[in-house]
Amino acid sequence: MINQDSEMLQMFLEEAQEHLANLEPGLLELEQNKEAPDQELINEIFRAVHSLKGAAGFFGFEAITGLSHAMENLLSLVRDGKLKPNSEMITALLDGTDRLNLMIKDIDNSEDVDYEDNLKLLNSLIDGKSSSQTVRLEYSEIDSLPDKIAKEFDIDIDDLKNAVVKGHFLYAVKAFTGKDMKAKGKNPVNYLKDIDKLGNLLGSYSDFSEVGSLDTLKESEIAFVFLFSSVLEPDLIALGLDVEEYQVEELKFPEFQKQNESEPEDSVVEEKKKKNESEIETKADNQVAEQVALFEKNIEKKESNKTDSGTSGVTTKESLRVHVDLLNDLMTLAGELVLARNQLLRMASDSAKKIPGLQNVLQDIDLTTTMLQGKIMETRMQPIGMVFNKFPRVIRDMQRKLGKKINLEMSGNEVDLDKTIIENLSDPLTHLIRNAADHGIESPEERKKAGKREQGTVWLKAYHEGGKVNIDVIDDGKGLDPEKLIGKAIEKGIITEADALRMDEKSIHNLIFAPGFSTAKEVTDVSGRGVGMDVVRTNIEKIGGNITIDSALGKGTVFNLKLPLTLAIIPSLIVTVKEMNFALSQVALKRIVRIRADRGAGDNNQLKIEMVNSSPVLRLKNKLLPIIYLDKVLNLNRDDEEPRKMIRVLVLQHDEHEFGLVVDEIFDSEEIVVKSIPRFFKNSLAYSGTTIMGDGTVALILDVSGIAAKSKLNFTAVKEKRKKTENEIADEANLEKQNLLLFENAENEQFALNLDLIKRIEEISTDKIECVGEKEYIEHENKSLRVIRMEQYLPVRSPKSESEHLYVIIPKLIESPMGIIAHKIIDSITVSTSIDTDNIQARGLIGSSLIDNNIVLFPDIYELVDMAEPEKSFANKNTQNQKINILIVEDTPFFRTVEKQYLLSAGYNVDTAIDGLDGLKKAKSKKYDLFIVDLVMPRLDGFEFVKSIRQEEGLTSVPAIAVTTLTNEESRKKAIEAGFNAYEVKIRKEKLLAVIKYILNERNNN
Repeated sequence: MINQDSEMLQMFLEEAQEHLANLEPGLLELEQNKEAPDQELINEIFRAVHSLKGAAGFFGFEAITGLSHAMENLLSLVRDGKLKPNSEMITALLDGTDRLNLMIKDIDNSEDVDYEDNLKLLNSLIDGKSSSQTVRLEYSEIDSLPDKIAKEFDIDIDDLKNAVVKGHFLYAVKAFTGKDMKAKGKNPVNYLKDIDKLGNLLGSYSDFSEVGSLDTLKESEIAFVFLFSSVLEPDLIALGLDVEEYQVEELKFPEFQKQNESEPEDSVVEEKKKKNESEIETKADNQVAEQVALFEKNIEKKESNKTDSGTSGVTTKESLRVHVDLLNDLMTLAGELVLARNQLLRMASDSAKKIPGLQNVLQDIDLTTTMLQGKIMETRMQPIGMVFNKFPRVIRDMQRKLGKKINLEMSGNEVDLDKTIIENLSDPLTHLIRNAADHGIESPEERKKAGKREQGTVWLKAYHEGGKVNIDVIDDGKGLDPEKLIGKAIEKGIITEADALRMDEKSIHNLIFAPGFSTAKEVTDVSGRGVGMDVVRTNIEKIGGNITIDSALGKGTVFNLKLPLTLAIIPSLIVTVKEMNFALSQVALKRIVRIRADRGAGDNNQLKIEMVNSSPVLRLKNKLLPIIYLDKVLNLNRDDEEPRKMIRVLVLQHDEHEFGLVVDEIFDSEEIVVKSIPRFFKNSLAYSGTTIMGDGTVALILDVSGIAAKSKLNFTAVKEKRKKTENEIADEANLEKQNLLLFENAENEQFALNLDLIKRIEEISTDKIECVGEKEYIEHENKSLRVIRMEQYLPVRSPKSESEHLYVIIPKLIESPMGIIAHKIIDSITVSTSIDTDNIQARGLIGSSLIDNNIVLFPDIYELVDMAEPEKSFANKNTQNQKINILIVEDTPFFRTVEKQYLLSAGYNVDTAIDGLDGLKKAKSKKYDLFIVDLVMPRLDGFEFVKSIRQEEGLTSVPAIAVTTLTNEESRKKAIEAGFNAYEVKIRKEKLLAVIKYILNERNNN
């Protein structure tokens, strides 16, 4: 390898990697559209290979040059429309790209890489074309027939031999009358003059092979073919003559070179050679200025053409290539600046009150540092598409190996992540994608038997949620078989049969993350290659993320990865145990809870600490969370330990579980700079790094996953206890945890409304109510808002006296806005309760419930509105509706009851189902005219329910309406694609009834 300047070589390597990175997706896109290929795409692919070849030739990398030249020749034929792209060709080009990647990554040993097989395959594709398929001169195919060329151009064969002996390159160039001469204002004489400046003209002729007849002579392309010799490379010849590179053919005659090397030169030949060399040198001196001027002229012309084509007057953003080491140094300095800022703010906090203006200066420094840190972090952010773009190739190769039909759909390529995370994400994602294709997606025959499309689909999605980047890897394959997972786990000794009996479906699915677990019968090079999913989880957790799994047998599997945006500077919470400071990433923090130490299991309060299997658990909102004492985990116990007066609990997220971490004190949140952990802490699971605090002290950063693992949390036991507790509290079929607003209208008569139905609550003075006729109004948002009193429409008591202040409850999603007057707001609570619709019945009431030993009435706010304005009521009974059967599939009892009341009030016959599986069973046993379905449900959600009925004979045409609280466009689109006829938001009574009427009318008309 020629010893070149290291900076130029590094620049070549970076540009080569960019070209190769663009090649693969371009070739895959070309394969997808091979019947009607995009010419601009072909040009981009050709330019990438051509640029790589030219740069490699400059540095003398012959292996890279040779392979890329063969790829360029094949692409040239495709670009000219003389060869149609096919899968065999794309495979050869992709294999060539892989080999070039290998050479570039180990540039010092690139000449040792064997690429002969690639060359043979590429050349066989080139040689396989018929003569009618190409406009190339193809003299390179008759290297051993110089006589034929001499005859073709009517020259002496010695002229060819002399040119080779002089060390010149031989070229044959085609110039066309249309695109090269007429379009550029040239003629053959101009080309002769340009050739004379570049080298020695040997011969020429006119090619009329493309002319059909005299009638088509004017419209036909006549080619002028020039044969000449030059010391210039092919790239420069094309530039100098202002023609495309495929119009320049280099001619090689190895036999002349061999003769020149083997035959001794006599004095006459030597004298003639010296004379020729002298002439060449003299002519070369005279040609230099002309060549330079010619190149500059053509370059300026090309640039002018680019400007004229539409870029004139357009200001483009300039970019600058910056070495990664410089960005890393900037990030390090930004981290040090953040530390210095934190120290300054802490040290100057007291002085700021005494020195005028100092507080403003500190605020400016704080703001500027934060902004600077953000901008520097942006320089390290890279789109996740850099990783995603490799997977179309992975899926393509796996289809060919496995004989499967797989479609890959990607979204969110523009989502940015820190460079460090991007670099460590490739291997885990590749493992997941390969597993989805190998183990998830079935063969076409199996899918056909299962009633699926022969082509399976793998989705790869990236999106922001909750301050993290989420990545979903989804397949519509066969899903995970719980029985098979349990059997394999017992066989490998990972769990016992007793453990298996206590495991729920989620825990069974998580078995695949156990070390050494694999369901593969034999190790292959396709997906896992003997490496388990535990390695994937470990690698994801190393970059501060976590991975969860959800699967349905026969339906498919979803892997969800949650990743931090960056690992360099993170927001954290500072906590203390035994006067030692620790930092905890806020990403894992769900909430902070304080409990008085004297509050035990017998205390009648939601916040309780109990014991399950001799382990402490926290009862939080009727849920049980395992409790860990940080001092015990870190072995910081003392003999003189004082009893805690206040217990401070950090509720942390670990995978799909939550647990509580007890600490002594909690300080403010602080942005910290993550430093590597000292080597003597490497084996500790509890720490993930270190940081320097604002006061200059060092704090260890806690690892949530490591603490959970070190504490050996028994989530299964907690789940059993939680399940038992919840069963004691409520019958899951009838009870529902609801966020309720409790209020009074008359003394000791309580009402409740679901907070999801309330837009806002206004406190008003009684004198703000104005009467218009018999109706009452208040001013709200600069408009008149009618208010109603429940005692006027419901069989309830009236208040004994009018209060000076009242409350107006304004419902959501009402066509005619209206407020309900309440005399007293009691509280907002979260309770599990059932709604009794039998004992207390009246129009405008959904039902009643017993809450804290008080009877609470649930008014139907939409029915109240109808009663208050009967002239606008939509829900007048229609006798024809009594013939229509509707099934409501809804897992939430409250909404199930409300929706049923709406439809009954409109005269429909209504049945209900508690989830998707129950609904599917009822749909098969009775004829229904319409399904109203919630989307988020256990066991079988709304999406899968509607997909299932669309495959059932007799149910495929029954309309279905999705009724949900999900308002994003992605869910709406997904629902319509799944098979829903309409998508409505809970609970808009008028809109829902209108949509039902419209859909039923449409069905009857069709």
